[in-house]
Amino acid sequence: MKFAIIGRRFGRNYARLLNEKGVDFIIVTKEDVHKAFNGDIDCVIIASPAATHFRYIKKALNAKKHVLVEKPMVLSSKEAREVKELIGDRVFMVGHQYLYNDSLLDLVDRIKGGEIGNLKRIKMYHFYPSARKDIDVYWDAASHGFSVLDFMGATDKLSKFHVGIGIKYLEWVFSGDRGALGFNDAPTVEPLEAELDHFIGCVLNNATPRTDIEHGIRVIENMEKYETQYTV
Repeated sequence: MKFAIIGRRFGRNYARLLNEKGVDFIIVTKEDVHKAFNGDIDCVIIASPAATHFRYIKKALNAKKHVLVEKPMVLSSKEAREVKELIGDRVFMVGHQYLYNDSLLDLVDRIKGGEIGNLKRIKMYHFYPSARKDIDVYWDAASHGFSVLDFMGATDKLSKFHVGIGIKYLEWVFSGDRGALGFNDAPTVEPLEAELDHFIGCVLNNATPRTDIEHGIRVIENMEKYETQYTV
């Protein structure tokens, strides 16, 4: 199995992990991106600026590659639905890293197990040191929150989603009729490694990823739906 990583800046951590696992890979930039779609490449990791994702996803799928794409998957639900039509029998996975965070998954299990009773509302707070150049802070943060809400089937429970520029900070509060639980990102295993292992396993076993295209479409749709309400 051979990987191509598109994007040096955001792809460097994927490169580190693939190197540690002894997996063959190359890193390409926009100048030599055609190498990612050559016949000797099995899987493409797209970690380039968000505005390029749709274009590179299409090229990779048309070249019959398995695809793992960083968040946000694409920049509109229209693009997301077009991606779905191209996947065929390839494995396609969105890098919604919090769904590979063991601490968060444990929290979700506790909530589903009734620890706080009936889930009533969810508040989410995100702060970043600076905005990315390719997307605004809402599109940078919202895919995290809405991917978790979709996984829980609890998008309708969102009562506050606050994003802004400042000291890096994340806190989510899940409230029920018997109490509340908070999450502030404290995994015991590196989530990116768990995400990558999941992707490799899906490719080897021809399995559907946890964060597949259907999940990805719903996340983008909700990001669009709530953008005006929650952008600050």
